Amino acid sequence: TMDPDKYAFTTNIISIFKSSSYLSLATIDPVDGVWINTLNFGYDKTPDLYYMSKISSRHSLNIIKNNKISASIFSTSQHPYKYVKGLQITGKVKMLEDDQLDLAASIYYGRNNIFYDPKMIMDKHSKDSVWKFYVIKINEIFIYDTEFLGDSRIQVPKKYMKLP
Repeated sequence: TMDPDKYAFTTNIISIFKSSSYLSLATIDPVDGVWINTLNFGYDKTPDLYYMSKISSRHSLNIIKNNKISASIFSTSQHPYKYVKGLQITGKVKMLEDDQLDLAASIYYGRNNIFYDPKMIMDKHSKDSVWKFYVIKINEIFIYDTEFLGDSRIQVPKKYMKLP
């Protein structure tokens, strides 16, 4: 197992972000409990994570009541008996205002997003749209990397959470 002080946290966070178009998002409702769903995402250098969702979806409704979330990002093409990498994240979500649409769309669609369709964008991103962009403000990132860190996850120190 590698000394965590010598581990390339930032490089591996970026690598894991790039390895998957999707994240799994867990939200909570005080009555119905925990809910998880899968979303396509983009990211910036903060790193903040951006996704688009219907405002009527269960996770969007949960976020109105409690904006604390957890998420995981990993490539499903990893072989379970070889080296495995992934991220587990805690944070808070907020729906973006309409004046942030251009920024959010450029980040969300800027990573060769498989959902990019210029005709659909105009429909989905009008002010009264039922689809909105959301941003996850990350609080903690834990990294799992069996090749270098063994069979345990390690919290990423804050100093390595800013991407180049």
